Amino acid sequence: MNKKLALTALLLGFSLGLLVLPSSGVKAEEATSTTSSGLVSGEEVDAIREAVMKKVAEKLKAIKQRRKKRGWIGVIEEKTAIGLTLKGRQKERSVVLYEEVQIIGPKREKLTFDDLEVGQRIIAMGYLQPDNTLEARRIVVLPEKEAKPKLQIVFGKIIDKSKEEEILVITPQQKPDQEYEVILTKKTILRQRQQNQLKKIDYDDLEAEQKVIALLAPVKTNQSTYQAKLILVLSPSPNPTPTPKGENEAKKSTQNP
Repeated sequence: MNKKLALTALLLGFSLGLLVLPSSGVKAEEATSTTSSGLVSGEEVDAIREAVMKKVAEKLKAIKQRRKKRGWIGVIEEKTAIGLTLKGRQKERSVVLYEEVQIIGPKREKLTFDDLEVGQRIIAMGYLQPDNTLEARRIVVLPEKEAKPKLQIVFGKIIDKSKEEEILVITPQQKPDQEYEVILTKKTILRQRQQNQLKKIDYDDLEAEQKVIALLAPVKTNQSTYQAKLILVLSPSPNPTPTPKGENEAKKSTQNP
């Protein structure tokens, strides 16, 4: 597209040059000549020059209007000598860099083409070309996405409970030697299963020796500490009150007279 613009401007500029070739002396002679002699006056030369310049401006404006502005988001898959291949959600796209392209980093710093790396996520903005490539006038490198912590599901029991803070120690059933230090927050969901229903409970309802299923997320600052997303208590009471032996025998005698 830039070559077409340059060629159009060159041809029209050459036409203007032909009109400007006569020297000032020739212009004076043309000004004193009559229209009947077939010569063009200086005023007519100026009018023609102005008309040609107007046509050039209109032509350039029409060419610019035909170009469509586009913005593509994707990951750099390959770098070439004149551009790069951008991988989007659906397909790969080719980006050609404009000579004076602006490249901005994730912290708003100015970068060069050499600073771009495969795997970076960018926004390329520019003009769509007839061959469906993008002539990039501006490229913005996006910040890297932070990986979400992997959640862990632990089936085990509570072996300790802090009285000062909402912190539990849970040991998994399959690995009793392993311990999870679990921090509860305001967003932690606490539930207890009672008669095939889930009941909402509080931290005070948690006790040692309760069997639980915990959904945990690791804490960045400490690999051995976890944040509880959900704690489901399975056992109603760690120490159920034993029924006296005499009562059991009385129940059996009433059931079997």
